[in-house]
Amino acid sequence: MDFITIEDAIVAALGSAMPYLRTLGTYAGELGAGAQGQAVRHPAAFLRYDGTEFESLDGTDVVHRTGFTVIVMARSLRGAEDARKSTDGAYAMVADVLGALANKDLGLATGPLRPKGVKLLKAEPTSAAYGVSFSTSYESTYE
Repeated sequence: MDFITIEDAIVAALGSAMPYLRTLGTYAGELGAGAQGQAVRHPAAFLRYDGTEFESLDGTDVVHRTGFTVIVMARSLRGAEDARKSTDGAYAMVADVLGALANKDLGLATGPLRPKGVKLLKAEPTSAAYGVSFSTSYESTYE
């Protein structure tokens, strides 16, 4: 098991649960100014790998505690409130992410994806972005 396999499974689960997304992928700086000139089509979701902490169980066995954040982005020409609260707005997307991932192992040899929190990442006059954070764990043996 590795974080790349988990990342791929999360993106696939989001695609199945949220077919209305116009953009879905792994995070490459789309919230910042330097997103390589790529336009983001909304509604959008990106998965960010937040890192892994290790806990040694004995001489060769290690627990990986791995975090991910799903970044949802919504836009509405009717304004920021609509971008957040409409039926296809950021709040609905957060609920869909939680429904797709919370406490699920996605068929992998990992612990379930435990929700850690939701945080506003960016608010503008016509758009909103929120991060939905999760953690999971798995064991590896290193000889």
